Amino acid sequence: MTLLGIIVTEKIKGNPIVICDIDTATKQWKNEFIRQTTVKPDRIKIYTGKTKNLQEKQTKPFILITTFKQLSSIIKSNKLQKEKRQDMDTSSKYETKLDYYIQEEMEWDLYIADETQYSAASTYKKIFEEFNFKLKIGLTATTYREDNKIYDLFHVIGPKLYEANISELIQDSYLAKPYCVVFRCKMHEC
Repeated sequence: MTLLGIIVTEKIKGNPIVICDIDTATKQWKNEFIRQTTVKPDRIKIYTGKTKNLQEKQTKPFILITTFKQLSSIIKSNKLQKEKRQDMDTSSKYETKLDYYIQEEMEWDLYIADETQYSAASTYKKIFEEFNFKLKIGLTATTYREDNKIYDLFHVIGPKLYEANISELIQDSYLAKPYCVVFRCKMHEC
C-alpha cells in the first residue's frame, strides 16, 4: 500500500499529506519515501505530538506525514485560538502559528489516508470538514470495521477504485505463499 501511495504522490507533483493512525507508521512512511524515491530527506516532514520537524512557510513542495490525532489537535488548537486571543509562551505561539499554517494557509494537493478504515470514525470525519484536500486517497489492507461504518468511507474518501484478491497476488508472486507452523506446548496443571 505504501508503494502505491508513493507512486500517486510522484504523479501529483504537489504538496501531499500522509495521515497515519499511529506515530510509528509516520516513520515507516518517511523511510519508504527515502528508500523508494529520490526525494531529499529534508523535504519529508513529520509532524506528530512527539516529532515536529516542520518550519512555518515552506518555500518548496514538501511531503507532510502526520497522524489523525495530530490533525484533530490542530483543529482544536486553531478553534481555541480563534475564540481566545491570550498571551502564550513562545513555544505555544510557534505551535499555534504552525497549526494555523497547516490547516488554513497550506494547499494540500493530495491526501493519503493510511489505514483508511479508521477514516469513517466521527473524529476523523471532522478532519475532512476542516481541511481542504484537492484529491483524497485511502489505503487499507483491511476494509473491515466492527461498527459497520465501512460504507461511510464512500462519503469521506469516495468509492473504492481497486481491490486486490490475495490469492491472485500470491499466484502472481507479488506476495509470498503463506505457511503455518503449529507449536504445541505442554502446560502444567494449575
